[in-house]
Amino acid sequence: MAIRSNTKSSLPSRSLYIAGARVAVSQRLTASFDLYGQRVFGASQLVTGQFEDFGACTDSDCAVVTPGSPIPTSLPKSNANISIVDASVGTKIRLFQHLARRVQIE
Repeated sequence: MAIRSNTKSSLPSRSLYIAGARVAVSQRLTASFDLYGQRVFGASQLVTGQFEDFGACTDSDCAVVTPGSPIPTSLPKSNANISIVDASVGTKIRLFQHLARRVQIE
């Protein structure tokens, strides 16, 4: 679904969710896990396709045409539902009573 000039449009509807857990493995070690997600409804999305050109005429009447060559294109596809999910895990270690170090991977 292409947006033409001088027209109004709006962003697609979406749903966000976040879930996480923190677990005390020991008195000095804490582990964590987080999940971030988004679902977009009715979004425009580009899909790859091919367009074949007409080829070239080999005579003055265009009775004989050479075969065309395929040209890769991107075509808009409307009403696509898209899911995006990210996760992160991490640990926190308390080395001394007042000093903590954190490691997180996303």
